[in-house]
Amino acid sequence: MQLKLNPHCTHRDIKPLINIAVARSLRELRIEMICESFELPKSFYMFSQLETVILEKVSLEDVPRDAHLPCLKRLHLLSVKFTGDESVKKLPSKCPILEELVVKRSSLTNYLTFSN
Repeated sequence: MQLKLNPHCTHRDIKPLINIAVARSLRELRIEMICESFELPKSFYMFSQLETVILEKVSLEDVPRDAHLPCLKRLHLLSVKFTGDESVKKLPSKCPILEELVVKRSSLTNYLTFSN
């Protein structure tokens, strides 16, 4: 499933879309947006069937302490903004079988970076 969201999307628009993806047990999810910072719904971090996540031009708040992505093998963070260094480290640590981590930083932003 691919979600390409515009700046007019709100939390009320985004959360139901991600919850639908979780309910359908999708294996791949790509979220690309150009909007203000938003927090992914907690259901995203408990997405047990998800194998690939590509996040592009997304700002993420904090990764929940109880997050668990047990099947996630591929994580791509493309111009993703985190609230702090701990959040950057926390997301990959919640993926016990992670095989591929891709992190790309936009040269036009001051986004935090994390390298594997």
